[in-house]
Amino acid sequence: MIYTDDWAFLHIPKNAGVNFKRRVPKELVRGSNYLPKNIKSKDYYYWHQPISYQLKNIPQLNKLPWITIIRHPADRLLSWFYFIKRRLKNFNMSDWEITFEEFIVNGGLKEFYNKGINGVNPWPTFVSEEGLWKPYDLQCKWIYELNNIHINYFRIEDELEKMEDYVGFKFVDTNYNSDIAYKFWEDFYTNEMREIVYSQYKEDYERLGYAA
Repeated sequence: MIYTDDWAFLHIPKNAGVNFKRRVPKELVRGSNYLPKNIKSKDYYYWHQPISYQLKNIPQLNKLPWITIIRHPADRLLSWFYFIKRRLKNFNMSDWEITFEEFIVNGGLKEFYNKGINGVNPWPTFVSEEGLWKPYDLQCKWIYELNNIHINYFRIEDELEKMEDYVGFKFVDTNYNSDIAYKFWEDFYTNEMREIVYSQYKEDYERLGYAA
């Protein structure tokens, strides 16, 4: 996450948070920006810790409004798939060869992060160090975690310019950390796959206003 004198940004994974955070130090026109200083590890898992974790370690954040970016659940899963493929290639780990359809039909995201790869699973260590999220969690888990905290969320599909107005600077003209360039995530899905994703992420669809 990252925060300024005016707001705090909740980084839900695979929702363009890296692109946004990289632009804050370059574009912020009022006040200062800050990164959490209490992170125990440089591992990116800690970038996405929920608000309860951030408030515990940075109490002054309870005085700031929170913002975040949301994304259609099916599009977000496609991004997860290519993110994992890229990271495996970067670390020369090749024993995870499945198609995107297999990834959706067989719950590949949950399986990958529960079992690890090549006998390595970092998740238990992360959980033992106060890790409070998993990649297959609903976006609503971040947004509605605390009843007394309201989060202004902006859809990646059509509300980022509105978010630019909120923070006071531009950031949608860059695209850091993108794993695949595609126009229509729908092209990757069969009707059966879309029904599976809807069943798994029904709360995100309904509470965040996405169509199945």
